[in-house]
Amino acid sequence: MAVEATTTRDLIKQVAAGILRRRTVRRAGIHMARAGGRSLVLVYHRLTEEDSPRHEIVPSLPVATFAEQLDVLASIGDIVALPELFESTARGRRPRFAITFDDDHPCHRRHALPLLQRGGVPATFFLSGRALHGLGAYWWVTIEHSIVQLGLEATCRALGVAARTPAGVADALLDSPDRERLVNEKLPAVADAPMGAADIHALANGGMTIGFHTLRHPVLTLLSPPDLDSSLSEGLPELAAAADRPITLLAYPHGRADDRVAAAARQHGFRAAFVTHERAITRASHRFLLGRWNPGSLTGDDFAAALTMRLLLPPTPRATAVRSGG
Repeated sequence: MAVEATTTRDLIKQVAAGILRRRTVRRAGIHMARAGGRSLVLVYHRLTEEDSPRHEIVPSLPVATFAEQLDVLASIGDIVALPELFESTARGRRPRFAITFDDDHPCHRRHALPLLQRGGVPATFFLSGRALHGLGAYWWVTIEHSIVQLGLEATCRALGVAARTPAGVADALLDSPDRERLVNEKLPAVADAPMGAADIHALANGGMTIGFHTLRHPVLTLLSPPDLDSSLSEGLPELAAAADRPITLLAYPHGRADDRVAAAARQHGFRAAFVTHERAITRASHRFLLGRWNPGSLTGDDFAAALTMRLLLPPTPRATAVRSGG
């Protein structure tokens, strides 16, 4: 029955997306979303000048595709700084969008920053600051590197997992507390370092907001209370120093949080925190379980239709309506 329900929901979404490809229907949907005070936060990870390599666990997005998506967003609504979505009481005639990036990828400064500055587009970068503490690449980047060097099958053998795809390798290790140690011990080291202090400072000085993504990128819902507290503070002062400004926004690693994690984020003084359940938000939405949407490589009318559908679906609920599990 669960499979049938999921299939039905997917079919409904496909039909809705098809209908919303019609511009007249989209305009009506956008009007409804704006009247309801809906806004949408988009999340990206890596930009590349070429197509996304097949070995990637977190796919890169071509710069040209990202630029096209920005153009569509600007044609539909206003792209604003992230805090404006949940702090400003002003309502314009168009829906509002915010751009965010996760992780310490050097491409943020190399590819994203120049494009954003040329278009006068604000964005928020949720960073870990790993290089500030002598930490190397994220564990999934090391897996990607190993797949290139050794192949998928040999990488799986080294890690003791069974998987048919790069994403499958990551899924097999995601909830393991020893995954980073295992990956670092069993796989070849990655030579490329995460972005450093100069890169972080360049983003902040370039008009971008810096948020926190935790230093070690754990699944916060699996941590004990002391470890959760440590994860929400470790590395934050150093990241703020590199950015040369306070950091008050948080993106939960792997997009996973529940009421306990949300309460801890509030207690640590963050102004807002984000999951990845892909819902739109309103000013009434739970400030510490706000949704973000990853649009992937959609372009043109397909992107505009999916964007409109996200705005029309039920938004991130109020705090009193959220259950554990985020």
